[in-house]
Amino acid sequence: MANITTLSQLEALVKSMREHADNIGVKDPAVCFCDELNDDTLVIAEVQDVSNYSSRYTGGVANKGDFCLYLTK
Repeated sequence: MANITTLSQLEALVKSMREHADNIGVKDPAVCFCDELNDDTLVIAEVQDVSNYSSRYTGGVANKGDFCLYLTK
């Protein structure tokens, strides 16, 4: 994954994640990316489902539209 240094790069990444999730029929882009990555990878995902993200990824409060950063293993 390329280094993200500008807002436009972040927006493009989120857009590609959404499109990829739609293409394989998954509504949660973070889940589909976690399932497909085998190495240690930093994933940026926009919160879609508050209850889903707050327990699995953030460990705290998340709001729809927030961005979550986490390392997949």
